[in-house]
Amino acid sequence: MTPLAGELSSPPVIGQFYLVPHVQMRLDIPRHKRRSLIWMAWAPIFGPLHEDTDIGVPQQHWHFDWRFMPQCIWNEWIHDRRRYAVDLILNQVFTTGEASLKRRKCLREMPSYPGVNQVPFLAKLREKYSMQQLSCWTCPHRGLPLNGLPVKDGVVKCPGHGLYWNVDAITEQTQQTEVTA
Repeated sequence: MTPLAGELSSPPVIGQFYLVPHVQMRLDIPRHKRRSLIWMAWAPIFGPLHEDTDIGVPQQHWHFDWRFMPQCIWNEWIHDRRRYAVDLILNQVFTTGEASLKRRKCLREMPSYPGVNQVPFLAKLREKYSMQQLSCWTCPHRGLPLNGLPVKDGVVKCPGHGLYWNVDAITEQTQQTEVTA
């Protein structure tokens, strides 16, 4: 049976297949001195449909699950990554219909979110959520699932908006639940 990507307790294994939520999308990728690349395809998504008015993005949107993104779109994103913040590319996604599950191969680890210098809202967002704690492996900011993402030095990084979360508290909660159950 193919595992559901959103229910993993550890990162997906590169080269293995998973059921991943997808939406059909039209993506306009601006390209320097060339026509924009227009792509109609099923795109893997990560987390729920949401808006981010607190950081200046009032449009409803999903975030791409880059672990399962086809190589051709990945190559374009890597090429344009130096010039365009990830959120500008994501705001250009126009979807049709509802999300559906597709069987896809994991092609790479989830890439790191851009640094503070590239994303001006990140410092403000970190300050706003500095007193929040991670609960149930879900990011308190927009409910993006963090299970199945790598944990480094006791910290997991939300790929949606770049917030860091200490997993020690949730590990202690899980251990306490297992002991008392």
